[in-house]
Amino acid sequence: MYNIDFNVSVQKLKPQLHKLHPSDVAELFEDNESFRDKIYVTMGVKAFKNVFVLLEESLQVTFFNSLTKEQQKSLLVFLDTEDIKTLLDAFDLVKQLYII
Repeated sequence: MYNIDFNVSVQKLKPQLHKLHPSDVAELFEDNESFRDKIYVTMGVKAFKNVFVLLEESLQVTFFNSLTKEQQKSLLVFLDTEDIKTLLDAFDLVKQLYII
């Protein structure tokens, strides 16, 4: 696959991740559970949203739930309306109301 060293600094990791296609980063994200937060932070929410929409629904839900309320809001700001709807559909009604 890709020779990405997640143990380097964010400054060194950023150009490595940004040169990859979002689908490749999504695969790295899925395969490297312990580095998911670092991938998210390194890419920044604006670029990460292109990765997020490619993830399996269950991983989207799990990762979204792991974010702080502020991080959730930031991600929702950058998602397209259709992607927000798809994400919300994965949650029960009570959680949907909490998110909105």
